[in-house]
Amino acid sequence: MSDLIDIGRNILLGCGNRMPVTAFRERTPRKIRKMENITSCYYLRFTALDKPGVLSRISGVLGKNNISIESVIQKGRGAAEAVPLVMLTHEAVERNVRMALDEINKMDCVSGPTTVIRVEEGLQG
Repeated sequence: MSDLIDIGRNILLGCGNRMPVTAFRERTPRKIRKMENITSCYYLRFTALDKPGVLSRISGVLGKNNISIESVIQKGRGAAEAVPLVMLTHEAVERNVRMALDEINKMDCVSGPTTVIRVEEGLQG
């Protein structure tokens, strides 16, 4: 937590030359990127109705937003009940993921907000 406080203090004070926690200075300063521009793989967990066409609707919105699916897991229950639907994506831009989820979360076949976790292994700038 102290690292985050130190970074925030540097940003607020405009102090780029303080001694960093790692005790060495980088040769080239790094710019802070906007979160919307980050590229990463994503773990998505929907709660969706277990009926025909739901997976197609959700994957269609992801595809429309340039998000490719790596894997899908769905545990079935009774017809027309809400079930967990888990997807792992290939690398995607955060902005595209957020736009897709805004649309998916408004669907009548999805109950509750989607759980989103960035998968750090695929994190790129």
